[in-house]
Amino acid sequence: MVCRLFSVDVVMVLLEQPERSLRECQDPEFSSFLPHKFLIQNLLFDRRMDDSPTVQGHALACLAQCLELPSLNATRAVHNLFSATGAQTVLESESTEGSLSSQQTQKTFRTLPFRTVEISTTDSSDCDAKENLALLLRRVKDSKINVRKSALQTLVGLLKHNVIPLSWENLATLSERCRDPAVSVKKKALQCVGELLATKPDSTVVQKAWLQGVVPAVVDPENSVQDKALEALDQVLLSQVKRYSASHQLDGSQRLTWDLLGLLCNECWNLRSEPAAFSLQPC
Repeated sequence: MVCRLFSVDVVMVLLEQPERSLRECQDPEFSSFLPHKFLIQNLLFDRRMDDSPTVQGHALACLAQCLELPSLNATRAVHNLFSATGAQTVLESESTEGSLSSQQTQKTFRTLPFRTVEISTTDSSDCDAKENLALLLRRVKDSKINVRKSALQTLVGLLKHNVIPLSWENLATLSERCRDPAVSVKKKALQCVGELLATKPDSTVVQKAWLQGVVPAVVDPENSVQDKALEALDQVLLSQVKRYSASHQLDGSQRLTWDLLGLLCNECWNLRSEPAAFSLQPC
């Protein structure tokens, strides 16, 4: 197991380096091992089926990190694993400063706006992508705590970077883990839905998933989970309520607050039955 864990760490170190050209490889037999795509799809992702839950969890956590790497080819490799349409993220930088490569194969360290280009694939690729996503969703419900936590981080990374759609099936899996039997998984799930809401504040389905995850956690049996949920509610909802002024324009945070309150009143009305969700007790 130790050797397999170490191999995952070695892969991540290699992925953090600029991708080497095939011309740099003196032995053609080893040239297929150079691309970041091979490192991610054939080495890192294969560890998801490892016999050890520790290795599985570590590999999934590292897979989520790949979406944050500067290598564009690494990003594409992750997209190809999970995107049924073979969507690839094309990054456009307004500045060349901080670029890792002049060949346009590396991202830059600056802010990177992106667009998604749909590229048709074969039926087998579609099937593989669906199977990979289905496996990840099963890992979110794995019997081992560390595997569930790592799978949650991978899932939210795929959602944040538009690798998989913001469907209710995917988001419900995320919010359901806020009621996981393990306290550490509950906290991780609350963190993940918060990250996703911060990244996709205008998405109604993300707003619903946040409410479905956070509001019930206010009455969780574990005090530390209650505290984390109350902190999230205070930051996103309560602290954004301001005194009304006809001349005042709502900012993004305040618009999000009113969107959430509107959903709570109209579409997520079942959450209002939580006995302590929004009750204020005197000191």
